[in-house]
Parts: sequence; C-alpha cells; structure tokens
Amino acid sequence: MGGEIQIQKFFYFHFRNPNIRKLFKAWNDILRWYEKDKEDILYWYLERTNIGHLALAAYQLKGYPLQEFSMKKVKGTQKSTGRADLFMYFPKGTLSDAQWYDFNIEAKQIWCSISIGNDQKEMIGKALKKADVDLKKHRDKTSQAKYGMAILFVLPYMKMLDEKKDMKKQLLSKFNKQIKQTAEEMEASFAAVHYADIEVSTELSQKYTKPDWYPGIAVIGKITNKK
Repeated sequence: MGGEIQIQKFFYFHFRNPNIRKLFKAWNDILRWYEKDKEDILYWYLERTNIGHLALAAYQLKGYPLQEFSMKKVKGTQKSTGRADLFMYFPKGTLSDAQWYDFNIEAKQIWCSISIGNDQKEMIGKALKKADVDLKKHRDKTSQAKYGMAILFVLPYMKMLDEKKDMKKQLLSKFNKQIKQTAEEMEASFAAVHYADIEVSTELSQKYTKPDWYPGIAVIGKITNKK
C-alpha cells in the first residue's frame, strides 16, 4: 500500500476575502450523503440544481437562502426587473456569536476536460467573468447584501471511463493542482472541490452517462465587498 496515491474527497483553497470553508464543507457533506444513500451524483445536473445544493448548505448551517427571486437590475443605462440566482445569509461561527455573512450570488456552470489546458483555462475565465458581470447588474437596495459572490461550477470529465483506478487517481491529483492554480491566476477568492468515491462515480457514470466519467465538481468563486 506504500506507493498508492491517496485522494482526499474534499478540498477548500482560500486565497483572499472571507473564508467560507464551513459553507463548502456543508455542501460537500450533502453531495456525499446523496451519493451514499440515494445512489446518484447530484453535481452532474444543471446549474440550477447545483445552486440549490449550495442554498441547502446555507440552510444546514442554520442560515437563510433565497433562490431565483425578482430584483431590480441595471445594464448600461437600462433599468429592468430580472432574477437573481441566490441570496444567502448564514452565521460566520456559532449561532451564539451573532455574526453573519450575507451574499448576493450569480453563478455559471461549464463542463471541461479533466486535463486543464489553455483552452479550458480560457473557457473557465470567460464563464467566471460572465457571472461577475451579472453580479454587477444588481441594484435592488432591498435585497443588497454586504458581499457579492460570482461563482463557477466546473464539472470535469474524461472519455476513458474504463481506465484503471490508479490512473484515475493520478488524473484527480493533477486536476486538483490545476484547478487551484487556475483559480489563483484568475485572482479568485477561493476554490472548492468535491470528489465522489472513484468506485461510485465510475459505477454511476456507466449507468447514466457512458462512455464519460464524471468524478466530481469544482467551484471557483470571486468575492467582492459591495458596501
């Protein structure tokens, strides 16, 4: 067993601004529970589903999430009523601390190769920028949070579903380093990564999506102080 690559199932890389590891730890626990008890991989659904899991994580922390609500937005000189992806309010520490975080959140989602090259980096950068542009359109004072968070859900995949487990571990280890490096280069505030057990992700990928393997999900986020 000495030479076997060990893959941690959850990573949170903090670079700057508020450290919200506890939120993404709760998010990771929700995904793992579903994989174990419901035999399904939550993260490979659409953007709206993944936003919902993040909202549920805030609720698990005794916080208050609000999804897809109407709010005033501005684009250039044009004002309109649109929908915001998510507002969340949750405690920084314990409930007794009486200190809370509040966030306005806009999100995007992409699928990319598990081996991140220049094309994938460009795609990630453009998608995160789109989320940030949407966030800057928020102008509704009644739902204005202290912090804004532009986030990107990144779903890695590979075509070699039947590749051996050791090779898959090597690919996950490399992806982890690349997603951290990519987030740092984009001056993100954090990156979080969740992996399903390799046996579980392989079995469910064979069942639902063959021939592709979907081992996990990464989230890259950029936090700004809005007040």
